[in-house]
Amino acid sequence: MFQKLRLQNKLMLTIMIVFFVMLLSFMLYLYSYMKSSLLKTELAGLVPTTQKISDQVDMLYKQLDYAALGFTNNQENLDVMVEISGAANENDSYVALSRLAHNLNAIYNVVNDLYKVVVFNADKQIFLLLL
Repeated sequence: MFQKLRLQNKLMLTIMIVFFVMLLSFMLYLYSYMKSSLLKTELAGLVPTTQKISDQVDMLYKQLDYAALGFTNNQENLDVMVEISGAANENDSYVALSRLAHNLNAIYNVVNDLYKVVVFNADKQIFLLLL
C-alpha cells in the first residue's frame, strides 16, 4: 500500500502519523498530570474532613467511657444487677428492671448521642433495651 503512493503523499502520511503520535502522547501526558494534580487537591481537601470526623468519633467514645464508668461505679446499679441475676423468675426481677431502666436513662443526660442501651444476662435470658 505504501509503495503505490507518490513521494508527496508518503511524506504527508508520515507527517500525519508523526503528528498523531505526538498529539496522542501529549494527551496522555496531560491526562496523567491532571489526574495526579486532582488527586493531590482532593487528598488535601480530605485532611480537614477526616480530622473532624476523627475528633467527633473520639469525643463520642470519651462520652461513652464516662457514661460506662459512671454507671459501673454506682453501687446502686451494681446491686440492681446482682438482684436481677439472682431473681427466680421474671416477675421478681420486674421491679429491679424498672430501677435499672431508670438508672440507665440517667446516662442520656450525660451522653446525648446514645441511641440504644442493651443489658443482657445470658444465664437468665433477660435483656433490657432502652431507646
